[in-house]
Order: sequence, then structure tokens, then C-alpha cells
Amino acid sequence: MSNSLTKKVGYITFGRTLASLSSIIAGAILSRYLTKDVYGTYRQLWLVYNTLYPLIALGIPTSVNYFIPQLQHKERTVFNTQTFAVLTFGGAILSAAFFFGASLIAGIFHNPALIPVARLFALVPLLTLPTLYYQNLFICLDRPILVAGLSAGLAFGRLVAVSTPLIMGYGLSGVLIGLLVFSFAQLFIVAYLMFRPFGLHFSSWEFGLLAQQFRYAFPIGIASVVGTLTKQLDKIVISSFFVASQYAVYANGAIEIPLIGIVTGSVTAVLMPEFVRLNVDGKSEQLVALWHSAIRKVALIILPVMIFLLIYAPEFLTLLFSSKYAESATIFRVYLLALPNRVTTFGTILLSIGLSRLVMRYSLYTLVLNVGLNYLLIKTVGFVGPAIGTVIAIYFVNYLQLRKIASVMSSSLRVIFPWRILTKSIVVALVAGGASIWPKVFYSHLPSLLELLYGGGTYVIVFIAGAIWSKALKKGDLKNLLQEVLHRK
Repeated sequence: MSNSLTKKVGYITFGRTLASLSSIIAGAILSRYLTKDVYGTYRQLWLVYNTLYPLIALGIPTSVNYFIPQLQHKERTVFNTQTFAVLTFGGAILSAAFFFGASLIAGIFHNPALIPVARLFALVPLLTLPTLYYQNLFICLDRPILVAGLSAGLAFGRLVAVSTPLIMGYGLSGVLIGLLVFSFAQLFIVAYLMFRPFGLHFSSWEFGLLAQQFRYAFPIGIASVVGTLTKQLDKIVISSFFVASQYAVYANGAIEIPLIGIVTGSVTAVLMPEFVRLNVDGKSEQLVALWHSAIRKVALIILPVMIFLLIYAPEFLTLLFSSKYAESATIFRVYLLALPNRVTTFGTILLSIGLSRLVMRYSLYTLVLNVGLNYLLIKTVGFVGPAIGTVIAIYFVNYLQLRKIASVMSSSLRVIFPWRILTKSIVVALVAGGASIWPKVFYSHLPSLLELLYGGGTYVIVFIAGAIWSKALKKGDLKNLLQEVLHRK
């Protein structure tokens, strides 16, 4: 992969990392200053928004990546204006749904407190959806530094906007007003940057181009809706069966460490074009070898994180969200058990060999299974049931995808995936985990931060030593990392 593309991915990853950290910090502040009932209500607002907006956007932001590189300047101007207008219309629909459907939302979640806050929140979709595609646009215009800076700046601005009123004692209403003020500012700043290269072109529309965009975007949008429903289903079920304070506990446990998704997403962005090229050239063995190499390196990050946090889940969540949410550790641990699936994006291989419809079909199977498991397990297991069902569904879809990859590559499940590499990394991580528990055993009354620092320091040292000894971590990995650091400096 060229240095240019790697640098672009690096810039974008940096921006997304800062944005994710800002979201985690905002959650930590809100968890401390709001009661569980009020915090749960706030999280339910975002649950509804995050579930519905993919249905409204319907793949339009992603379509920008396909059309902008192919269009001339005049066509880009029309395309950009039309995309902005379509998403503005969608934002208006979602805003109306929040305002006029507030009672319905409150009824679904059995939370009357949602009615006034949903109506106060209602303008947010109208202000945020029109610029939903700014990252896609600026990446196509070869502006990765702008993407990184803008993502980080907006995340910091949102953090200040929601936390300042809270710290000043204005409660959830102050948080939502701060969010509205920020959303207005975001709309004007981002819209200005988006239209500056093209200008506005409202005088005439290219309906043929708009129809092409919808035809391209619709399948992507449906896949996004299915993926979102699968991801959010357990939270919707918990909100429907339990009160807001219990949902707050569940939501703070059902989080993904920002680093995990960013690492996997960045690797996927870099390798996808290589997978496509190798498949077109008929070099399936090289494709699999490249895939295995990437899995090994990603596993050296994800699997150790999983084992350490399984051990220190209560301390980690107490440090992050306060002792009020120590009981979120059970949900958090269940979610951590899904992390071995994140050492790669299995669908990337299928997409690179042209099996996009199959990926969509597997996603639908997973959603159906997840619905059944969530309902069954919440009735039989209780509060933790939906989390268990979600993790089982994730393993199920990845098993289907891996079995298909093995079939297409004329291989077997035993050979197509680097099981030995992952096993070696997990064994080393377990040994390091055993060595790291001494603060919990001998100094159980230490503050959470000190337990994490002492245990984490021990864990890192033992894991690196064990990984080098077992050759899970190769000398070349350390050399390449050092060269990359020196090169960036």
C-alpha cells in the first residue's frame, strides 16, 4: 500500500480517535452529574436517533464516495447541492417524528419523561443530517487533514456544549439547549466548508443524476439499516422491558472501546483495494496470506485488550463512569467476548470478490436470529440476556461468512483462518492477565486508577515479553513500528 494512502488513513484515524474519546468523556461527565433515571432518558434519545437516521439517510452519504470522483466540476456542484437538499428533507422528517411522535416514543420505552425532552431534542436531526456526508466529500476531494481536524474540532465543541451547562447546574434541559446551539454552529461551519469548493446551484436539478444516486445508495442504505437494527436491537429490548435507570446501567456496559473499531476500520480501509486487486489478478493464495498477516497484527492489539478488560472491568467502568455504574461490568464483559470477531472484517473478503448480495443476505439472517435470541433470553436469563443474544448472533454471521470464504478459496475452515495465531495471542494474554492480578489480590482497597495502572503496567510488560518469546510478536513488527514513528517525526 502506498505511503500516500497510508498517511490519509492515519490522518482520518487520528481524527476519529479524538472524536471517539470525546464521546467517551462526555458520557463519563453525564454519568457523574445526572441521576441514573435522567441519564437513561438521555441515552434513550440517542438510541432512537441512531436507530432511525440510517433509515432516513438510506446510503446517501456513502454514495458520495462513488459519484464525486467521476463527476466534472459543474456536475459536482449540482450533485453536492442535491445531496445536501435531500438530507435536509430527511432531517426535517426525522425532526417531525421526534416532535409529533414524542408520546409514542415514551410509550414504547414506558418513560413519560421522554415526552418533553424528545420535543426539545427534535431540531437536532434537521441540523445534523444535512452535513452527514462531509467526511465522504472531503476524502473524495483529497482533504484528509481537513477531515481529521474538523472531526476532532466538532467532537471537542460538542463535548464543551453538553458538559458546560451540566457542570453549571442546568441539568438535562441545559444539556439539550447546549446541544442545539452547537448543532446550529456545526451546520453553518460545515455547510460553508462543503459548498466553498463548488458554490450553490439551486436553480436546476439533474433528476437523472439524482435517480442514479438513489439506485446506487438504496442497497447500501438497506444494508446499513439492517446492520444498525442488529447493533441496536438489544438496547431497544432493554429499554422496552426495563426502566430508564436500568437502561443507563446497560448502556454504559454495552460500549465498545474506541480503539477497537478504529483499528479494524483503518486496516479494512487500507487492505480492501489490495484484496480487490489480488482477486482480479487471480492471486488467491497471496490474498489469504495478506489477510492472515493483517489478522495477526490486529490480534496483537485486540485480544490483549479483551483479556485485560475482562479482568479489570469493574475498575475500568468505575473510573470511567463512577461507582454508580460498577454493576455495568457484567454487560461489559459479555460484550468483550465478541472482540475476537473484530480481528478482521469478514465481509471485506466477500465484498472484494464481488459477493455483496451474500453479505446482505447473511446480515438479514443475523437480524432474524438476533430478534429471536433477544426475546428468548430476556425471558429466560433476564437483564443480561439481550447482550448474550447479540454476541451469539455476531459469531453466527461471522461463521457463515468464514465458511463461504473457505468454499470460494477452495480451502477448509481449519486452513482458511489463522486459528493458531489467535490461540497463541490469547494464551500469552491469559498468562499476562494472571501476572497482572496482584493489585486486586494484595491491595484490593486501592483506588481504581491505581489498580489499573499497576495491573496494566505489569500486564503490558509480561504480554510483550511473552509475545516476543512465543514469536506471536515478530522482530520485524517492532522494527516497522520504530521506522514509522521516526518517519513521522
